[in-house]
Amino acid sequence: MLNKEHTELLKTLQISADKTIQDWLHFFEDLQTGYNKTNKHLIFFKRVHVVLVLLFIGLLFAGTDLISNENHLKIILTSIFVIWVWVRVEIARNKLMPGKSDYFFEQINHFIVPLLNVLAEDVKQNTIINLQLDLRDRLTTSEFKKNTYKHNNWNVNFYSLIALKLRATLEEKIILDFIVSDKFKKMDRQKRSVSGKTKWKYKFKGKTTYTARVGFPKGKFSSAEQLAEKKDKVVKVSKAYHINLQEKYGYQTKKAIEAIANAFASVKKVA
Repeated sequence: MLNKEHTELLKTLQISADKTIQDWLHFFEDLQTGYNKTNKHLIFFKRVHVVLVLLFIGLLFAGTDLISNENHLKIILTSIFVIWVWVRVEIARNKLMPGKSDYFFEQINHFIVPLLNVLAEDVKQNTIINLQLDLRDRLTTSEFKKNTYKHNNWNVNFYSLIALKLRATLEEKIILDFIVSDKFKKMDRQKRSVSGKTKWKYKFKGKTTYTARVGFPKGKFSSAEQLAEKKDKVVKVSKAYHINLQEKYGYQTKKAIEAIANAFASVKKVA
């Protein structure tokens, strides 16, 4: 069953919470299961809604031919209307997400969960993971828009957002900060054809950055870049991968793991 936290995530497409890694994995598993069950109810009520509308219209125009008693017809029409109102309420109650769910669950099941499974190999079961997730539509959420101007009749819009922030304390007090961020540019303009029709033309360009920052206890670890010579209490290493993105895209677990692995690879344990 979906709890309050699940429902809030489905409505806002955002979450920020502290849980153990196993609790996070159970949380997303229950989210998918609960959503599938609720969505089945939604599909059922939508079909009932269509049947009731057709039945009501049919009886409204041809009811006198089928039911001779006018009072009985009124009772039947009133009953159908009451049931229709109840079905509409149930549709609204079971509609959890503001838009389509395909992209959202694709990122959860093919990026977030695999990433957590990889981290689970190096994290103690009772370790708290701070996870901040934002999977809102990049092109319709106004707060992501950072700058807008015109260039050669093009409307140029810049967008910037952080889709995921994760912080975990691993074995031997190693602190991992992992961030997935997007920066992209969308250009659009109106174009009138010879026939007089107006069309919109779009251009889209951007990149996703996977950044892993790892803090190692000084004295136990040293980096290849001699970062241990600094006066900081920890050896800090940051590695990032940049990839071009298209308008339809998903985050890549492979790139995320590569960024984390390379951050660890540049540090060795002091004998």
